[in-house]
Amino acid sequence: MSITHTELWNSCRQIIRDNISQQQYTAWFSSIESVGFANGELRLHVPSSFFVEQLEERYLDLLSKAIHKVYGEGVALYYCYDAVNGQHDTTVQVRTSDQSAEIMRNVRVAPANPFINEQPRDFDSQLNPKYNFANYCFGESNQVARTIAESIANDPNNKTFNPLFVSGPCGVGKTHLIQAIGIRIKEQNPHARVLYVTARLFQSQFTAANHKGQINNFFHFY
Repeated sequence: MSITHTELWNSCRQIIRDNISQQQYTAWFSSIESVGFANGELRLHVPSSFFVEQLEERYLDLLSKAIHKVYGEGVALYYCYDAVNGQHDTTVQVRTSDQSAEIMRNVRVAPANPFINEQPRDFDSQLNPKYNFANYCFGESNQVARTIAESIANDPNNKTFNPLFVSGPCGVGKTHLIQAIGIRIKEQNPHARVLYVTARLFQSQFTAANHKGQINNFFHFY
């Protein structure tokens, strides 16, 4: 009889439980569920992006060791969470930061040459097609933000509002609005290079590149 992905995660969770306090386990791991495990990819559902940040910052080493022991080597870990709490059609999936170099897999190995007009090959923009302007919840409270976002999306070369900094509490549509800009740009110019990346992943990529002496590759990609 084969072991289910839920049973595998329960075994993994027990290892974690044995290595941290009950309070830590209850706070950070008791609510995590296995979405599935197939083709060497493990997907865990977590309550929010905040959980992803905390797990990566505080428990990644323990989590990685437990996964290695239960699932074996070479397992790719993905976190899944609802961008809007309780709305499963807004589910976001991100890969753990220790494998963040995957996004830069198409970067040339050689350092960037500023005198050569050469760009990275096509890559996954990491955009969720559900987050477009057509289904963005538009209202009085976000009218200015949306107008500015559409202005940037329609003309990225216009520097009046670009770069744009969006701030607000969880669940008000920041991720939706930012990704809608990228989607509109790709709609108007399919060859445009657009990448949605979290600050946490960007930081992890920079740290990994710095540690490996590959800062030039990092600069060249971005």
